[in-house]
This record gives sequence, C-alpha cells and structure tokens, in this order.
Amino acid sequence: IKKLRQVILDLASRGCLVQQIEGDKSIGAGVTVQIPDPGLPLGWKKVELQHLVSDLQNGVSKRRGEHGAAIPVLRLADIKQGQLRESDLREIMLTSGEAEKYKVRHGDILAIRVNGSADLVGRFIPCASARILAYSDHLIRVRVLPEMLDFRYLCLFGGTTDARKHLSDKSVTTAGQRTINQVGLGSLLVSVPPLAEQKRIVAKVDELMTLCDRLETARSAREGT
Repeated sequence: IKKLRQVILDLASRGCLVQQIEGDKSIGAGVTVQIPDPGLPLGWKKVELQHLVSDLQNGVSKRRGEHGAAIPVLRLADIKQGQLRESDLREIMLTSGEAEKYKVRHGDILAIRVNGSADLVGRFIPCASARILAYSDHLIRVRVLPEMLDFRYLCLFGGTTDARKHLSDKSVTTAGQRTINQVGLGSLLVSVPPLAEQKRIVAKVDELMTLCDRLETARSAREGT
C-alpha cells in the first residue's frame, strides 16, 4: 500500500490521473524561469519553487522570551503523520514584530528543515489553521503565490519520487542531523499544471488516498483476526 501511495503521487505529478480540459489557462504570466518539458501535458511547465513563492522564511530560534504575548509555536513534535497537531502546543513570549515575522496563516506550508531522518527532511506540511501560530527554526515557512500554485498541490508534489530525490540531494548531514536550507528548497523544480487542473489533481489524489486508507484498515483487521 505504501508503494501504491507513491505511484499515485508520481502519476499525479505527470498529469496521468485527471483529464486535461481544453481551455485551461497555462500558468506563467510574467514568470521568466520556466522549462517546457515534452514529457509533460500541454499547458504544464517546470518552474523552480523560488519563482512560485512570495516567501521562504526560517522559524523563530529562541526557546523563551520575556516581552510580548504568549504565542503557540509549532515544532517538529507537533507533526504527526504529515499533519500538524494543534493540541498542547508550547507557547513562547514573542514581540509583535516577531509574531508577525513568524506567523503561520492558512495556506502556508511548513517544510521540515532539520531532522535525523533523511526521509523526513524537506517534507511539506500543509497549514489550514485559523489560529494565531508561530513556528520553530526546525521548519521553513513556504508561502506560495496563490494565483500560480495551490498549496495542497505543492504538498502533494513534494512527496513525489523526483521531489524527494532533489530534497535529499540538497540536504547535508552534520552531527547526525540532516538539514536543508532555503536555497536547496527554492531550487526544487516543480511540475506545474494550470491552476484549475491542480485542484482537480488534489481532489483525485485525496479520493485515491482515502481508498488506500480503507485498504490499510481492512488489512489490519485481517491480520488482527
């Protein structure tokens, strides 16, 4: 089932899961760094991530503060199975300037900057919270340009074989920890469909991943009997 999930992501990133609809507008008005790829469907482009975002920002490094307001701060420990867990978050006193600089808003992505596991470093975690939250320096905030990229599609693409290879190659090992920086993250070459197609791909992948969840549940039930 794990291999099936990977196949689903890889096919999605190549335009093999949903039908291309005539009339979809290609991305890229004003984007200069685009690489046409004959292996991609019509209207798709390969674009470096740095040209698809308004912001790449490391998180807050301090572990306590004396001034400002108590703000919940997302850490690696608050990521469970690729999703943010918002219960029992640690709070840090942040000034108004710090709270604004390190704020997470709906539609942001947190990329894992530091981790002991090569499989986890560079992973994209979607943020869909309406709460006032900040994030630690073990994470990098990725704020996409919504007119060009659906943040859910980018999270999906970040799990593909090609993306994982790039992110692994761009990470470095120090004292047993793997680390990726903003430059390595920003150089990720993203296969970008028209925005409407991105949304259809996300919906189809969600549907297929739900099916995989059911298969896993059924397998666990069989093995438990």
